[in-house]
Amino acid sequence: IIADLRIEGARGPLADLTGANADLAAELTIVPRNGRIDIAKSGFVGTALSATAAGSLTGWGRDGELALTLSAKDLSPLSGMAGRKLAGSLTAEGNLRRQAGQTSLVVKGEGKELAAGIAALDPLLIGRTEIFADLTAGNETVLRRLSITNPQVKIGGEGRYGPNGISADAVAEVADLSP
Repeated sequence: IIADLRIEGARGPLADLTGANADLAAELTIVPRNGRIDIAKSGFVGTALSATAAGSLTGWGRDGELALTLSAKDLSPLSGMAGRKLAGSLTAEGNLRRQAGQTSLVVKGEGKELAAGIAALDPLLIGRTEIFADLTAGNETVLRRLSITNPQVKIGGEGRYGPNGISADAVAEVADLSP
């Protein structure tokens, strides 16, 4: 199956993601007898945001592995959706795997000149920020590692949430605490 869709003249909240024009595309093969879906490529390309996925799923999506990408060259068009003034750019690559009821996601990314519209946080995000997350979800959700690092701040953590409650550990190191 090959599908291409072009969105033109978007307005309102959708335009925050797409801009005036956006493209959706997918190229996949479906094998009905065993519920296998092979995604050669799929993607969304808009003015504010672009995302892709490729990989294979079995059991109609119950198990599988996908390679994911996300890119926002300018976060400011997404400010309306976030309810605060966003700025900067963000790129990320990830690997999503689902097997035997367990889902795992590993994401590596980079932000540049990020701002979240939070006065105490925004000065800490100036420059290049590296982002990493490794988590699994099944009977419980386990954040094996989270790190956000740039010259001003290093934040790291891990945690667990499930039937037995929540536990988490975090460490933050700020280069300069002066206002």
